[in-house]
This record gives sequence, C-alpha cells and structure tokens, in this order.
Amino acid sequence: MRQAGADWQLTMYGGAVHSFTNPESDSYHLKGVAYNKKADMRSWEAMRVFFGEIFHLPATPSSVRME
Repeated sequence: MRQAGADWQLTMYGGAVHSFTNPESDSYHLKGVAYNKKADMRSWEAMRVFFGEIFHLPATPSSVRME
C-alpha cells in the first residue's frame, strides 16, 4: 500500500469479532461470531466520515448516540 502511494488506515475495535455489526449474530451461537453494539456504532460513524471524504459530502452531525 505504501509503495502504491495509497491513502489507507487500519481500524480495529477491541472485543469485536466477526459479524459484529449484525444484531442477529448472537443467535447463531458460533465461536468468533457476535454482535458488539459499541463497535457497530463506532464503525458506522467511521464509514460516514470515510464516505464524506471520498464523495466530498458536507459534514453533518451524526445521528448515532453511544450509550
């Protein structure tokens, strides 16, 4: 990525495992698959920021509230 000159970042959410944005994940009872509300909300906000950057959208307040 560096050699290609790409603008990149890596974001990790502590305690989050596969399928962490799917509220139904817990019902599958699979090891390594679980919903994580805090990581879900944080990743949604990160996606909004990313899309704003690449599509040149105006900054708007998030409708996401962390509990």
